[in-house]
Amino acid sequence: MPRPRQACATAAMLLLLGAAVRCADVWPASVPAGAAGPATAAAEPTRGAVRALPVQPAPVASACTGGPGAPPADPAPADEDLQVAPDSLRALLARHRNRRPDLAELVEIGTTRQGRPLLALALGRGCRRDRAGAAILLDGSHHGDEPLATAIVLDAARYLLERQGRDARVDRWLQELTFWLVPLVNPDGWQARLRFGRGGRKNGRDHDGDGRLWLSEGVDLNRNYPFRWGALGQAGSSSRPAHRSYRGPAPASEPETRALMRLAEAEHFVGAITYHVGAVALLVPYTIDFARSPEPNEAWSVASWIAARMPRHPDAAPGIGFPVRRKLYAVDGTSQDWLRFAHGTAAFLIEAGLRPAGNPAARARRIVRSVRPSWMLLAERFLSGPSIDGYVSDAAGRPVSAEVEILETELREGELWRSRCRDGYYARYLPGPGRYTLRVSAPGLAPVERPVAVGTERARLDIALGVVVAPALACLDGVEPSAG
Repeated sequence: MPRPRQACATAAMLLLLGAAVRCADVWPASVPAGAAGPATAAAEPTRGAVRALPVQPAPVASACTGGPGAPPADPAPADEDLQVAPDSLRALLARHRNRRPDLAELVEIGTTRQGRPLLALALGRGCRRDRAGAAILLDGSHHGDEPLATAIVLDAARYLLERQGRDARVDRWLQELTFWLVPLVNPDGWQARLRFGRGGRKNGRDHDGDGRLWLSEGVDLNRNYPFRWGALGQAGSSSRPAHRSYRGPAPASEPETRALMRLAEAEHFVGAITYHVGAVALLVPYTIDFARSPEPNEAWSVASWIAARMPRHPDAAPGIGFPVRRKLYAVDGTSQDWLRFAHGTAAFLIEAGLRPAGNPAARARRIVRSVRPSWMLLAERFLSGPSIDGYVSDAAGRPVSAEVEILETELREGELWRSRCRDGYYARYLPGPGRYTLRVSAPGLAPVERPVAVGTERARLDIALGVVVAPALACLDGVEPSAG
């Protein structure tokens, strides 16, 4: 879907569009205009729980005679992003969406245990079903007592929207990628922290069903993902409901976890960063002990490339830089490891800084600014390469969800990484230049192998299976198959 070019801009903001661009064909259902009021408690989310929220027309900006203003090289984080609260997040994201409805879509990807909305801002070209190509996920505050993580994701949204049309790098990112930003994964925990003045790490699961949430209740969402859930016993998470790292009664038992999983199953993110607060480190999957990473592990190569280009962190010791590590301590059931296992995502956890009391504003700004390049570098490393992407289709040109393997990479955990169902798209970072062999296979069909030489750039390799596949394999309706 083509995007209007920006005609002019002030140095403070982009040109505001008067015509609201709506998505008439949104995955899976649009919300009627005026229907997006305050969230109420809802039944457990199903596959159809993701919905686009209605666009409100933005004021028409007056014409200007000058060219675009030069954006600051490194703008300071906005106070609005640092001071947001769960109840004001929707309004902030809606303002972003209303300013650029051609670029931004506000999506409710699910609801929390206590019925609060889980909101995502998708930034890129066109409406959801028109988005082709690679997608990147940025999320914050799996733990509700880490509000600075939310500010980092909101800063990314503001940076992209305010510099579009004035910064060639941003224009390229938004043209060739879709960013899915989920600033606040755990609004129930954040709300509990506001209520009690402490706690808030876990979500809003009411263990005893008395209708009141106590500090000891809830589930640690970043121990609730299915890959290696509870694999380390009491070392990586806890089976005790009162424990701060309680993993939940079952894998993916929590609606917040399932909402992120549904989004990932639909988008097949090529890269992802989940932001946390408590240390300074870039953690590379697999972070869970005894989980065997692919060999070679291109995620480690990407992480090292990013870390080498990060500015000095204000909390880092002199000369240390941004350390790349597999883990800080024993964990299991984490989001980044599940993304890696399920979809081959180069998924990282960034510990964005130490946890000062109250997060003083000046220090918070320094941390957000120092961590900001992380997601930019993740995007740039994919677009500039070495990496590979393409589309898998049948002889009729229909997209196919097929297993896509790089034979030079040994997968050692039974991973099965497939092309995206709605359009047959696949994407991978590569560890470096070289000759690679892609093998594409689907049930009942002979595998197709294609060699490709990749330099320092991104390579494109589309693969046609040469036969018309059965409707069960072709993605006729664009609906992603269930992960079970």
